[in-house]
Amino acid sequence: MTQGTPVPAPRTTSTPAPPHARAAMVAKSFLAGCCASCGAVAITNPADVIRTRLELQGELARSGSLVYRGALHGLVKMVQQEGPGVLFRGLKPAFAFQIAVNGTRLGTFIPLKKWLVSRRDKHGLDDFFTSLLAGAGAGMVGAAIGTPFQLIKTRMQAAARDAAAMAAGATGPAGAAVGAAARQPYSGLGNALGTIVKNEGFPGLYRGAGLNMAKIAVASAIQLAVFDGVKARLQRQEDGWGRRHPTAALLAAAMAAGLAVTAVIQPVDVVTTRLWNQPVVNGVGTLYRSALDCVAKTVAAEGPAALYKGCTAHLLRAGPHTVLTLLLLHRMQQVLGLTPGAAGKAQPAAPKAARSQLAAPATKLLAAASTGAQK
Repeated sequence: MTQGTPVPAPRTTSTPAPPHARAAMVAKSFLAGCCASCGAVAITNPADVIRTRLELQGELARSGSLVYRGALHGLVKMVQQEGPGVLFRGLKPAFAFQIAVNGTRLGTFIPLKKWLVSRRDKHGLDDFFTSLLAGAGAGMVGAAIGTPFQLIKTRMQAAARDAAAMAAGATGPAGAAVGAAARQPYSGLGNALGTIVKNEGFPGLYRGAGLNMAKIAVASAIQLAVFDGVKARLQRQEDGWGRRHPTAALLAAAMAAGLAVTAVIQPVDVVTTRLWNQPVVNGVGTLYRSALDCVAKTVAAEGPAALYKGCTAHLLRAGPHTVLTLLLLHRMQQVLGLTPGAAGKAQPAAPKAARSQLAAPATKLLAAASTGAQK
């Protein structure tokens, strides 16, 4: 080689990760998602309990005194009458739901998105809409798997120490039925699954599953679109408020998404809560024959505003739950070494744009599912 001739740099080829490394990465991602979502559920469960109680109080009653005058009054009164433990009622099935849904999302989101991407050009879909459809589809599959846990959670949260107190707003046969439903004889998650199968048959675990799947798909799509749009607008300017206060901007975007989801989904949430909590005799609900029957009877007896019972508690839970999920997810990814420089390891950082493109779909999917799918 003559003097002055530049020496070519050695060529580097990217070697695909071995199967065990990919499996470890999936397992760590699953663990991070489960810990983040379950941590957020544990903190926001009190708001979820009062949401359930508010959606059920005064059920099918044309008049009567209300046990809870609002979300904050309800929380205080529940603690006074039933002790602090009532705030964490239904937590085990809520955890089980999150674990089932996280596994389902990890298993279905990426294959579904790849399938949509392969047909994106033909149908003119952009990347955001493709991710939105994949997230909604994965959410529906997760809802199908997790509906039994949501049903059990709702019944446990609705159960009151004094069943008569829950029926104070209802009179006649409806009051007796609500009072009976308010005290569910479940000693735990396993006992609940066995009791429901024994008394209502296996289909009893999937009561209202179709409506729940549609609800979670729509909630995931709305939450993802609003959260992404508001956050992008707040962080559009380099020296703007959103860039200077990223955590506050994240909270504002989450609250805006929670408000949008609550406005659209709350009537469906009231209906699913009542379908799940109604007494069942010989596998048949004693109050409602279907979702439409529930809507008709609820509006006739309580007025259209009844479809928005519990909306304040729903909103108080939705925004904080999303923010907590994102923050806990980021921290768990650091602890498990899923982010550059995590856990004190010096790792070469990928370009910023590439990192954001890779992280955005999974993070947004977790955020979207956390608001709609968790209920």
